[in-house]
Amino acid sequence: MKIVGLAAMGCFLFMGILVGTRLLLLSRRTRDPFSAVARLPALLGTSLGDVFFAIGMTTTAAGVGLMYAFTWRVFRPSQAWAGVVVTLGTLAAAALCAGLQISTHGVSALEEVLPLARPWTIGVTLTLGGAFAWTALEGLLYHEKLLRRQALGLADPVVANRVWLWGMSGVGATLMLVAVSWFAWRGALVLHDPMALLATAGAGLATGVCWYLAFLPPDAYLAWIQRRAA
Repeated sequence: MKIVGLAAMGCFLFMGILVGTRLLLLSRRTRDPFSAVARLPALLGTSLGDVFFAIGMTTTAAGVGLMYAFTWRVFRPSQAWAGVVVTLGTLAAAALCAGLQISTHGVSALEEVLPLARPWTIGVTLTLGGAFAWTALEGLLYHEKLLRRQALGLADPVVANRVWLWGMSGVGATLMLVAVSWFAWRGALVLHDPMALLATAGAGLATGVCWYLAFLPPDAYLAWIQRRAA
């Protein structure tokens, strides 16, 4: 079970990196918004580890903010309240990442770090989960709008399907992050607990499949979407 779970998580991470790279390259031509979340491992009890961890926390906070900003710019660009949500989400992520950095500074033993880091880690995870939940809701709502337009011949079925896949990937990512938070609250390590690994890997794998079909769809899949619409 552990091998299967690790393989599923590996597929999710691979697709995340692949899709993120493609969006980054696309943004050079179209200036479309994109998001990236990264964290570098810390070397406990060393100055180098503190530096790496600070970089990781800064990148994580920025990534959470970009995830909120993506949804704002794509789905609600003219809504002032959406900008407020982005600001609050970004500030919350920055505060939680800073708290995680400060609370674990100078601690060199892993068994001491975990209880100190747990509440901050759960907060960061749920903040990111909120970003994915928002983008999932907006994606699924917009998909319903596209279906009505498609019935009138005003929307491409492939585009409608991609928006649905984006919304469902948000659902999968939200479930995965909620599961991570739940098991972390109970004191379980995801990579060591079979049930935690299975739950997060399953949701992560579903998200990765949605990303694959949305951004790297095989020709046979696109043809099937067109035939079904016809």
